[in-house]
Amino acid sequence: MLDSSNGRVEYPTVNLSAKPPKATFEEMFARVWKVGTITRHERTRLAALLLQESISLEERASIDRLLHAIRRGWLQVID
Repeated sequence: MLDSSNGRVEYPTVNLSAKPPKATFEEMFARVWKVGTITRHERTRLAALLLQESISLEERASIDRLLHAIRRGWLQVID
């Protein structure tokens, strides 16, 4: 954009330090099943989700499936 007051061209700024939005639970679930690994951060997020009273029965069942798969060794926990 041309700033008419000083004749300079001003370019929009981009915040490069902005974090990407958190993946939805469904996206995280799909990625974990597809890749076969779950990060410690994702596992902690699952535990936090279980403590929320607002999650649906379907989400709770999906979290239980993931945690069961971790215990059985079907999913690998990585850092």
